[in-house]
Amino acid sequence: MDSPLSAVMAKKGADTETAAPGDTVSDAVEKMHDRNIGALPIVEGDSLVGMFTERDALYRVVHSKLDPASTPVREVMTKDPDCVASAMSVIDAMRMVSEKRFRHLPVVEEGKLLGLVSSGDLTRWVVDEQKAEISDLNQGMRSMASKNKALIALVGVFAVLIAVGVFTT
Repeated sequence: MDSPLSAVMAKKGADTETAAPGDTVSDAVEKMHDRNIGALPIVEGDSLVGMFTERDALYRVVHSKLDPASTPVREVMTKDPDCVASAMSVIDAMRMVSEKRFRHLPVVEEGKLLGLVSSGDLTRWVVDEQKAEISDLNQGMRSMASKNKALIALVGVFAVLIAVGVFTT
C-alpha cells in the first residue's frame, strides 16, 4: 500500500476519456455512458480545467432543468478540482478519497493530466496487494512448518537413541 499512484495507473492503463469545456452535456454524458465511467476530466490542451461527474449531471443539469443538448460542460463542471501527483501513495490517495468523499482523483504532473484513478481502482489495488502479502505469509509459514517437521524428526531420532542407550555410558 506504500505503492505510488503511478503503479496503479500503469496497471489499469493510461487511456483516459476526456471532454472539452465547450462540449455539450449530452456529448459528455454519451462518452460516460459508452465507456461506463462516472466522471470525465475536462481539458484544454493537456491542462485539466475541471471535472464533470454523474453528480454534476444530476444536480447541476437535471435538477436545474437545463437543456443537456445546448448546455456546455464549462457551465456545470466542477472547476479547479483537487488533483494529486503520481508519486502520492495509494494509502494517502485512499485517505483523501475517504475524507473528501471523492470517487475520482485526477493525476496531474506539471499542470498536465496523466490520468484518473477511481476509488474502485484504489480498492482493487489494496485488495490485490493484501492477497499477495497473505500468499507470501502463507508460503513462509509452509516453509517454516516444513523446517519444523525436519527438526521434530531429528529430535525424535535423538530421543529414540537416548532411550535405547546409545548415548549412555
